[in-house]
Amino acid sequence: MFAQQRSLCPWAHKIVILDEADSMTEGAQQALRRTMEIYSNTTRFALACNTSEKIIEPIQSRCAMLRFTKLSDAQILAKLIEVCQRENLEYDEEGLEAIVFTAHRRYASRFKQFTIDCQF
Repeated sequence: MFAQQRSLCPWAHKIVILDEADSMTEGAQQALRRTMEIYSNTTRFALACNTSEKIIEPIQSRCAMLRFTKLSDAQILAKLIEVCQRENLEYDEEGLEAIVFTAHRRYASRFKQFTIDCQF
């Protein structure tokens, strides 16, 4: 198991990122809680979820909660232009607008929340 192994750097922690953590069953979350406790010296866990209320309280109480809201069209477009310019990529406005539209359709109703576990 990844969490069992020591890091190559004695001062560094390994990071485990679990997306859609709110879709885990209560039993799976209990097992995760135990794993987080056992490997707290070597590993940090980041849980991404849409609804933090679906995460069991023992995990929530040990985590820092970070909430993110949807980016505006202008923010997404500005970042796309910045990346294209840094990478010397050719682009047109219509193509970038299609990417912005697609990004908002995919995440229109989803606001991600991240919980990052603290030292147990």
